Amino acid sequence: MRIKTGEYMDVTKAVATMQGGSLAEFLRENPDQGILLGIIIVLIFAVAFLAWCACVGKWQKRAAALEHERCIQLCELSNECFFQYDIKKDRICFSGYGAQKLGYEPRIDHASSLLEQAEWDKTPETGMIRYLTEVKEDSQELRVRLLRGETRWYQITKKLVVDEKNRPVYVVGKITDIQQLMEEKERWADKARKDGLTGLYHPTASRDFIQNYLDGRGNKGAFLIIDIDHFKGVNDRLGHLAGDQVLMGITQILQQIFRKDDIIGRLGGDEFLVFLTGVRDRKIVEKKCRLLCKKVKEYTEREHNEKISVSIGAACVSSGMHYDRVYKAADNALYVVKERGRDGYEIVGL
Repeated sequence: MRIKTGEYMDVTKAVATMQGGSLAEFLRENPDQGILLGIIIVLIFAVAFLAWCACVGKWQKRAAALEHERCIQLCELSNECFFQYDIKKDRICFSGYGAQKLGYEPRIDHASSLLEQAEWDKTPETGMIRYLTEVKEDSQELRVRLLRGETRWYQITKKLVVDEKNRPVYVVGKITDIQQLMEEKERWADKARKDGLTGLYHPTASRDFIQNYLDGRGNKGAFLIIDIDHFKGVNDRLGHLAGDQVLMGITQILQQIFRKDDIIGRLGGDEFLVFLTGVRDRKIVEKKCRLLCKKVKEYTEREHNEKISVSIGAACVSSGMHYDRVYKAADNALYVVKERGRDGYEIVGL
């Protein structure tokens, strides 16, 4: 069967109407139609392949989206957030449990220029953005002041991604909220620093706090050693349980008279210490000593039917002094009070 030049015939019909001849014979006799048939077959396979690729791509995108969502949910459970800093574009992108929990937008462009005008990202707390844009590998626990003014503790781990020439391209890392962990850690540390009976700082913690204050520049203060007069007799007359109650009562008086910024501790037994921070006027120290002596007598007479007195040795001090020198000066002043018959105070200056 021949197909005349210029005459249109559907290839499929031509193949179907062939009688007694093979496809090869038909193609030899009709080369133009053979080419057309080949093109059609190729197009059919191409369309099928593209359709298959589209289905695979759609499935892969869906799988990737599900995986991303899974990662986000896992991050929310673990209080983690991932970040990427594009060094060249100066762009930070956040993912994970949400940039909103950090107080930032999911993407921050021109991050470095933002630091120049952001008061919220400066000391004393380390700024989150400032730390993330530092091109170095690092892992630190940081107390961060966020955009909304809140301060929180974070564990930040950073890694560098480099190009083929070993030049940093990205800073990537993980931000973990450890606020609850740090609060619990601080509670235990604070408990370890305090006396079991009174809840006041024990001698070692008191010494550290006072020395740290004295190491500061331009600081003034007053160091007081307070001794309960004849406390052994109190225990003998009233019993040790009542003696502990006297210690607790005097502890409450100390906390009422002195400020939260002052350092109050128990040296042991019947001795307490108080360090008044920022005190420059000797008259203030005298007023506090008189008030303490008065309040202790009133309390013990009211609660225990005993007028128990205290002796106080005080030293007015300033920055640059060592704790041992300050303690010795106050202790010497206390000795003077005891030599006078107790129930009073003595103040010296250094």
